[in-house]
Amino acid sequence: RRLGKLGTDPSASSSSPPPSPQKRTEAEQPWAIPRIIHQTWKTNDVPAKFEEAISSWRRLHLGWRFEFWDDARGSRFMHEHFPQYARAYDAMSGIKRADVIRIALLHVLGGVYADIDVEAVRSFDALLSAA
Repeated sequence: RRLGKLGTDPSASSSSPPPSPQKRTEAEQPWAIPRIIHQTWKTNDVPAKFEEAISSWRRLHLGWRFEFWDDARGSRFMHEHFPQYARAYDAMSGIKRADVIRIALLHVLGGVYADIDVEAVRSFDALLSAA
């Protein structure tokens, strides 16, 4: 279906009102990024040098859910949500697993991924509210 000027559908009747938000199907709902921050590390024992960066995300994103994924938890996630790829995932090197798990998490759960060595300097709340 082609859209006309400013994203309007030229074949749509202009006399019918748009559906009310309560009557929209899930596919018609505007998308939203869930307020979840995912971070990963090999184990639950994260080196102290990353504490400041990790805490910056929690400090600037009050009300967000934080999910920390070590290798074991990431493997369980892959076995549950992508069993067809789980064996290949488990056989990958650590850095490749980290690359794959972040994409899988965002695909299934949504949210934002932040490396543990990256410091948050501003909240994403204003950006997500504007989207």
